[in-house]
Amino acid sequence: MQELELRRQNIRFRLAEYVREDGTTVVGKLPREYEGGHYGPKLRSYILYQHYQCRVPQPLIREQLQESGVEISAGQLSRLLTEPGAAFEAEQAEVLQAGLTSSRYVHTDDTGARHQGKNGYCTVIGNQWFSYFCTTGSKSRVNFLEILQGQQPIYVLNEDAQQYLNERSLATKHFEKLRFSEQVLASDSDAWARYLSSLDIVTPQAVRWVSEAALLGGALSQGLSEQLRILSDGAPQFNLLVHALCWVHAERGLRKLSAPTALHRQNVEEMQQGLWDYYRRLQQYPQQPTAEFKAQLEQEFDQLFGRCYLHQACLNNLLSRFRQDKSQLLAALDCPELPLHNNPAESDIREFVTRRKISGSTRSEAGRKSRDTFVGLKKTCRKLGVSFWQYLLSRLHHNSEIPSLPELIRGRATQITGLALA
Repeated sequence: MQELELRRQNIRFRLAEYVREDGTTVVGKLPREYEGGHYGPKLRSYILYQHYQCRVPQPLIREQLQESGVEISAGQLSRLLTEPGAAFEAEQAEVLQAGLTSSRYVHTDDTGARHQGKNGYCTVIGNQWFSYFCTTGSKSRVNFLEILQGQQPIYVLNEDAQQYLNERSLATKHFEKLRFSEQVLASDSDAWARYLSSLDIVTPQAVRWVSEAALLGGALSQGLSEQLRILSDGAPQFNLLVHALCWVHAERGLRKLSAPTALHRQNVEEMQQGLWDYYRRLQQYPQQPTAEFKAQLEQEFDQLFGRCYLHQACLNNLLSRFRQDKSQLLAALDCPELPLHNNPAESDIREFVTRRKISGSTRSEAGRKSRDTFVGLKKTCRKLGVSFWQYLLSRLHHNSEIPSLPELIRGRATQITGLALA
């Protein structure tokens, strides 16, 4: 028979104190895990686990602790949840960098997240090994590029930035003012705004394009791969590097088509059936990623979506969009491990939708940062097969029983690469 015991335990530390011959005093030190507060590492782990793993709101956690004999105020509980220390934030930032530099693809999505009474957005970046969350006031491409760089984005107008601007047809009068090199021009948005102002680049479109280019250049200069696949639902801010589209979201266009006649409905249903038959063919590709199979799938795509229906402009326009997005829909042919849908990102971001319904919005910057950090660490632990409870205990006891999460991610990537080479 298994049983659980939950009770308060008081610990009294008696520190030795010595007086030297010169009159100075030497006092013993507390164990590291007990420094800086009146609550031990196991209790702090329990509070963090209840709130971030089990989604228990702060008032209920306090009520539970008080009924167990633990004396704690609402303010003390809030501080334990929102001020856990810089070590967790640093590890989460390293998780993002390890995930981006060790993986061939990432998925991404965003959702609404209110902060201090204002509307904002939470963006998730991840894959089968990690999840990283960041809540901001915008969901623009500039914002997404800042998130990709982590805690300290830099602005670099290098060759990659120059190529990006060439594709955007930046006005010549602005382009001639720019000098392209590997020099870091700014390390925060305010300094970058002053730099653009000094060049008299102030029109909104020019500012946006040059900012996107500089942030992309900064990300690539820090090790981000130009061949990184970014899988999304088709939102324009995610269309960077090698963009991949979700087939489930693409199929929704067919379902939304109006079909006023029986013939229209028959043709739409025919296309839906053909799409899902082709989708099942794509699912077979990772088991047989040969050049012959790839060429066959590309040919079948052209045959399926190259159709034209008489007097059905809406359906024909949708099929034309499929043809235009062919490379993004078939990105998995060059990266077999890339999923065909964005459901994992939808599952990751659903965590914030649930929290929004339970606890509403965050009120402090520390609370917002702490929520993003611990939800990301929890999701990463789950994907790596690590107990989040044991992870919290290990970090707050300052031991190495649970290895560094970034190292685990790199290890998984090395293992997959080795299998692929074999």
